[in-house]
Amino acid sequence: MKKYPISTFRKTVAKVAGVLFVVEGLAFVGAYGVWHKMNTSRDFRYYMYNNHNWALEMFYKCGEFMSSTSSCRKADLLAWKAEEKTQEK
Repeated sequence: MKKYPISTFRKTVAKVAGVLFVVEGLAFVGAYGVWHKMNTSRDFRYYMYNNHNWALEMFYKCGEFMSSTSSCRKADLLAWKAEEKTQEK
């Protein structure tokens, strides 16, 4: 049986695919970590409200899409208003 060497192109494609797989996995873990923190910490949601409002808006919209009775946004605004942390935007 004759053995043929693997071409340089195939080796390069395999390495790039491996790197992309790892990067995608790290991105998924990071996104899950941020979502989990937003889902469990009102203080982190307040930080996101002040600094990355677009991400918090996406979090709220996703929650409202999954459950139309989701009142997380209203509860946060009421709590922040009670703590005098925010003026209504």
